[in-house]
Amino acid sequence: MCLAAVCLLAACGETETPGPTGKGTTVAHGAAGFAPATRPRRKPPDPALAARLAPEDRPLLPFFAALESIETGAAAQPVEVIQLGDSHTANDSFSAQLRRRLQARFGDAGRGLLPAGIPFRSFLPEGAEVTLGDGWDQVAWFNPAGPPPFDISGVRITTAQAGATMGLAATGGETIEDALVEIVRQPGGGTLELQGDGGTAVPLATAGRAEGGEIYRLALPAGTHRLDLRARGDGPVSLLSWGYERRGPGIVYLNHGTIGATASVLDNLDPPTLQREMAFLDPALILVVFGTNEGFAPHVDPDDYAAEFTEKIRVLRQSAPDAAILVVGPPDAARLTSRPDGLACTAMPLPKATKKPAKKAVVAPQWRTPPMLAVVRAAQRGVAAREGVFFWDWEAAMGGACSMVRFVAEGKALADHVHMRSAGYHETADALFDRLMQGYETYRGGRVAAR
Repeated sequence: MCLAAVCLLAACGETETPGPTGKGTTVAHGAAGFAPATRPRRKPPDPALAARLAPEDRPLLPFFAALESIETGAAAQPVEVIQLGDSHTANDSFSAQLRRRLQARFGDAGRGLLPAGIPFRSFLPEGAEVTLGDGWDQVAWFNPAGPPPFDISGVRITTAQAGATMGLAATGGETIEDALVEIVRQPGGGTLELQGDGGTAVPLATAGRAEGGEIYRLALPAGTHRLDLRARGDGPVSLLSWGYERRGPGIVYLNHGTIGATASVLDNLDPPTLQREMAFLDPALILVVFGTNEGFAPHVDPDDYAAEFTEKIRVLRQSAPDAAILVVGPPDAARLTSRPDGLACTAMPLPKATKKPAKKAVVAPQWRTPPMLAVVRAAQRGVAAREGVFFWDWEAAMGGACSMVRFVAEGKALADHVHMRSAGYHETADALFDRLMQGYETYRGGRVAAR
């Protein structure tokens, strides 16, 4: 890999860095080397402020208070937003538009944590260009053979090969101030070396007791645009996530999606890793975006699904008690079928006539909504109401039932009638942003009037 010859840090020394058990782990680093990634937690908002909001907006109070802290100058650190979901989240279009809109108003604090490596072929995160060299093995949390730990990215990447590299470049003229690396400690673990803009490598030892993922931060010189991570080859190394932030207030918007996932993938989160990750991120808002794959199942028991979905919401709330949670109901979708189930959205032409008479009547296939999609959406809405979290109806934002057929016809969605094109994701993301800002302006107006 070609690297620019720009010096990063001074010569390395020897210091003691606390290990996961509180015992010292000897790590060679420079005067400004890797350190455990920590930051002060946000102050929870006064619950009495919720009275200034409409009842349906009150679950968003922690998010609105965090945004207000940026606008008033009280915030000293980034405000993190996390989106977890299926392929609609893995495709960084819906999330990218929300990221752009929020950062345009409240400030850009960087791209934040990304999955380590390239988790799937079409991985194209906005704001970053990722490269992956040879020698890495990747395990995803939907693979039954994959043991923990897994973090919210849902992947783990490992190598023991000396010189195995991966790269991360900020695009669009952005710069990197702090590099973030989430490692998995393991007995006999090797050393990773990180370079900024091809400068001096700064080592990070990964040996220690296996207790889940740990996030480390490295301050970088001004004007850094690229990170390169290299395995030294002195033992196996495993990573869960890496990325970058800028210091000070602004928005960091993370999207972690798994293609083909249902909400059940969250069962594979490693509790100690999740606790450490959320303690550092301290998110102001968590978007939970599942339901499409559940909705294409042959049958969904609404009570069973509601119980399972409730469990997932409670796990996230327990790990991030100061965060607002926003459930995004699944968007409209359709499948081509001759079965008379689901809502018929359009008819397809009959097959061309043949010389041989048909043995039975030909039923024209139609684009129909999967019947379980409405069941899943209703279950999520009910869970959100009972658990006191915000629910946003993606189907309604598209225009209601059968709107996917119109999105396809207008070039806003793919021919599979499940996934949108950028235009569709952006249009609906704008609708969610406008809805959030509507609630925020009500909150801010009430706060100003009360002063």
